[in-house]
Amino acid sequence: MIELQISDKILTEAKSRATKLGKLNNSITEGAGNIAGYIGQLLVAEYLNAEEPDDYNFDVKKDNTTYEVKTKRCTSRPRREYDCSVSDFNTKQNCDYYLFVRVLEDFSKAWILGKKKKADYFNEARFCQKGKVDEKSTFGWKFKADCYNLSISELESL
Repeated sequence: MIELQISDKILTEAKSRATKLGKLNNSITEGAGNIAGYIGQLLVAEYLNAEEPDDYNFDVKKDNTTYEVKTKRCTSRPRREYDCSVSDFNTKQNCDYYLFVRVLEDFSKAWILGKKKKADYFNEARFCQKGKVDEKSTFGWKFKADCYNLSISELESL
């Protein structure tokens, strides 16, 4: 897990992109996660020194390897038993890897959690149905969409 400070430059760029994007179709958070999503994408591109092609299938590309960056907001440092998620309606994206990021809600800090080959992800992840209570939750949290979850501990490091 790689801990990074979020620079003013990245935050400003993420806010600008999020405003231009608006609300995506099938957005679980109705667009509220756009800033965090762009922070994740920008941090990964900077960390890997990768390009950011404008492509639906992936967010960053490095040496002909493509990464779809999946970002969640959080209130504290992520723990290895926490889950990473890919929504069921995002399974058709043509990428080599999913790369997961967590961003503090105050946008001060983020963690690049790791990566997983797309094919391996769906072979190893557990399916979670919309409306069902997350068995890992101590607060009775219910899934807002069908998704596939895998623990941070099961990811490959960068």
